[in-house]
Amino acid sequence: MQYLNGPGLVERWGAGDLSSLVARRLEAGPDHSRIGFYDRKTDRIDERSQFDFLRRADAAASLLIDAGVEPRDRVIVACPAPEAALTAYVAAVLAGAIPIIQAARPAFDDSATLAAGIADLRGRLGDGTHLVVQHNDGRAALSLPDDLDPIGLDVGRLDPATATGAPVPARGHDIVHLQSTSGSTGAGRLAVITHANLFANVASLLDRMDYGHDDRMVSWLPLFHDMGLVSKCLLSLMA
Repeated sequence: MQYLNGPGLVERWGAGDLSSLVARRLEAGPDHSRIGFYDRKTDRIDERSQFDFLRRADAAASLLIDAGVEPRDRVIVACPAPEAALTAYVAAVLAGAIPIIQAARPAFDDSATLAAGIADLRGRLGDGTHLVVQHNDGRAALSLPDDLDPIGLDVGRLDPATATGAPVPARGHDIVHLQSTSGSTGAGRLAVITHANLFANVASLLDRMDYGHDDRMVSWLPLFHDMGLVSKCLLSLMA
């Protein structure tokens, strides 16, 4: 089996940032790679091509841009379902914005707690901060006050034909996302992660774990956790 190592990752796609890497993957067209998300309602994994997923994310990037998201704006992703959260994350990166995935768990936290957490985060991030909330068949998955002015994202209604096809390029030292720490010993803090940080992390994982082309990865970790986001989802999409 041929393994993907660190240098091979960059050389394969000719990119040093996540936005350009996704653009190269979209240009290359479909391949054998797949991605799946567990559906609680049907108790099954909804699987599709990674190419299809990335096209939907590109269409979501157009939605964000039309809603006023500009390069270097911050985008709070408050989507309970992993598919919606990952789609919004990639869309924000393609739009040149800086996503942060917020823990949005309506099964654990009531509406007031969720709204307070989002409002606090938005206040800390300041002007130029947007909120993306998951919609299911046109209805918001979270009950939040109107003054939070959320952008609704319904992945089932995304049309790849509306994609811009022109992701905003980035440089290695640019911020790819903000990672919220757990705050188990105090208030959670935001760690700044650059594209170079992300690539170094993924390259190290590919090398140390000997992941190969035919490997399949399963994760139950939440995407607001760095291990769930980076070492599972983004590693799979990037490699």
